[in-house]
Amino acid sequence: MVSRRDRGGVAVYVRSSLSPKHVLSSPQPYSNSPEFIFIEITACEDKILVGIVYRPPKAGRLSLLEHSLLQIMHSYQHIVLLGDFNSNLLRDSFERRQLVTLFDSINFHIVNNVDPTYHLPNSHTLLDLAVVSDKDYVSSFEHFNDDRCLEDAINMPWHTIGFIDDINDKVAVFNNMIHSIFDRHAPVRTAHPKRKPVPWMNEEILIARRERDKARRVFKRTSSQIDFEVFKTWRNRVKSMSRNAKLRFYHRQFNQNNSTSTLWDNVRRLGTHKSRSNTRINIPLNELNDFFTLSSNQPDASNAPLASDHLIMQFNHNLPTGKFPDLWKCSMVKPIPKSTNPIAPADCRPIHILCSISKALERIVHAQSGFRPNHSTCTALLRITDDIRAAMDKRLLTLLIQFDLSKAFDNVSHALLIHKLKYHCHFSDSAVAWFSSYLSNRFQAVFGSCGDSSNWRPVLRGVPQGSVLGPLLFSVFINNVSSVFSNCSYHLFADDLMIYAHCSKERISEAVQSMNQNIESLLQWTDAHQLILNAQKTKSIILGFPTLLSRFDQERLPAITVAGNVVPYLKSVRTLGLYLDQSLSCKEQTTHVCNRVFAGMHQLKRLKHFLPQSTRILLVR
Repeated sequence: MVSRRDRGGVAVYVRSSLSPKHVLSSPQPYSNSPEFIFIEITACEDKILVGIVYRPPKAGRLSLLEHSLLQIMHSYQHIVLLGDFNSNLLRDSFERRQLVTLFDSINFHIVNNVDPTYHLPNSHTLLDLAVVSDKDYVSSFEHFNDDRCLEDAINMPWHTIGFIDDINDKVAVFNNMIHSIFDRHAPVRTAHPKRKPVPWMNEEILIARRERDKARRVFKRTSSQIDFEVFKTWRNRVKSMSRNAKLRFYHRQFNQNNSTSTLWDNVRRLGTHKSRSNTRINIPLNELNDFFTLSSNQPDASNAPLASDHLIMQFNHNLPTGKFPDLWKCSMVKPIPKSTNPIAPADCRPIHILCSISKALERIVHAQSGFRPNHSTCTALLRITDDIRAAMDKRLLTLLIQFDLSKAFDNVSHALLIHKLKYHCHFSDSAVAWFSSYLSNRFQAVFGSCGDSSNWRPVLRGVPQGSVLGPLLFSVFINNVSSVFSNCSYHLFADDLMIYAHCSKERISEAVQSMNQNIESLLQWTDAHQLILNAQKTKSIILGFPTLLSRFDQERLPAITVAGNVVPYLKSVRTLGLYLDQSLSCKEQTTHVCNRVFAGMHQLKRLKHFLPQSTRILLVR
C-alpha cells in the first residue's frame, strides 16, 4: 500500500492463489505526483504485471510513472494498468494527450476509451481506465446463423474429395472446407469478457439500482442527512427486491419436474459444492509432455452432420485401404492435477482430447460401451464379495492381493498388440494393417489453460486414452494374464487386477506360499509384456469371520513379496471405490459414505431459505 496523509493513497487486495509478489511502488512520502503499486501475479501459468495507479488532480507530468514502467516492463509479456488517472479522455486536453502519447509510445491499449465512468447531473467524464499490453482473440458465435452456415455447407464442393486417392489428402481437404465455413460464420475477433448477469435480475431491480446509485451520488455531493435517508431507503429497497426475486427464481427452478442430474446441477450453482476450477500447475508444459511420453518414446473439432454423406464415403474408403489418417492421430493432452498442489509431472494425469470424427470411425470398427456389455464396477464387486461370502459360509479364509500396473495404457507395446491381434484373435491381414496404421505415427502435445502448448512429441507406445478403441485394445493386450495363475481366482477390470484364494485356517501359510508363486509368474508375464508392476501400491488382506481371524497371528505368517518388497497385511483395502474390511462388515465404507452425506447436509442447510420444502425433502432422501 502507498499511504498519503491527506486522502489515504492506493492499495490492492489480491487473492492468495494468484501468488502475488510486490515489484515496485511510488516513493514516499507523497510529493504531488502519481501514486502507484506494481505487483506480479501468476495466472494461467503466466507471470502478469499489474499496476494500480492514482493520479491526483493537477499532479503534473507522468514522468515518474513512465520511468518506473519502462524500468520493469521488459520482464513481462502481459501487463495490466488499472486506476483513476484524473484525465477526462472524452475531452481534448493536455492531460489526455499526455496519457494517450504515453500508452501509444509503449504499445499499450486502453480497453474502454469511449464510455464515461463518472457521472454528474450536468457532465460525464472518463477518468477510470483499464490499460493492457496485449489482447486476446477468440472465435465468436454471437451472430452465428445456422441457416446460412448450413446453406454454405451444402454448397461446398464436397464431391471433389471423392477424386482424391490418398486418405491423408482427403482428410486435409475436408478439414480445410470445414475451417473455411467457420472462418466465414464465426471469425476470430477481439473479446471483451463481461460478468454474466445473475439469472433473477429484472428491469424493475435495474431501475431501482439506478435510483439507488443516483441517490448515493447526491448524498456524496451534499452530505445532507435528508439525502442520506433517501439513499438508505433505496438501498434497502434494492436489497429486498433482489432477495425476493432470487427466492422466486429458485422456487421456479426447483418446482419443475427436472431429472436428478439437473436438480443437483441447480444446487451446485447455489455454491454448495467446491468449485471445479482448475488447480494451477506450475510445471513447464514441455516437461509434462516429456513425462507423459516417457514410456512411449521407448522404441518398439468438425461438424459431422453437415457432411455426413461425405464422411461415410471417407470411412468406406478408409477401412479397405488399411490406413488411418495422420491428422486424426494427433491428440491434445490436458493435464489434470491428482493433488491440490502439484509440483512434479507425476502429480498430473494426462487427459487426451481426440478428433471427434475419428471416434465416429472407431465406433464403426467396434461399437462398444465400457469394456464389456452389461459389466461394470458393480458387477465386478458383486462377484468378488459373493465369492468371499460363500467362503466365509464354509468357515474358510480368503487371501486377497490387489495389484497396480503403472501407466498400463501408456506402456502397451504396439508390436506385441499387433501380434496378438493377428495370431491370437485371428484378424484378417487388412484389419491388422488398419490397426497397425491406427497405432503408429501418433503425436501429442500438452495444452495449458491459456491456450499455450508444448512441442509435439511422438507416441511410440500405448493405446490412445479417451478413444473408443483404446479400452478394447488394452483388454486384448492383457487378456491372457489369467494363464499365469494357478490355485486361485482372479478378477480383471480394466487395469485393476486382483487374485484371491480360499483356504482353511490351518493351511493359510501354504496359501501365502502359493500366492507368492503366482506373483513371481505375474512378474515374468509383465516383464515379457513390457509392463510395470508397482510393488508400492500392491495391497494384501485376509478376510473371514472375526472368530477365525482371531485364532492366528498375522504377523507370524510368511510375508507376501513383490520383487523383494514386503507387502503388509492390511485391515481394509479400497477396491473399485468400495472399502473392504476383513470381515466384510462395511463399517469403514459406511463411515466414509456417512461423512460425505453429513458434509452435504451441512452445505444444504445454508439453502433452507432458498429451496422449497418439497425439494429439501427430495435432496435429503
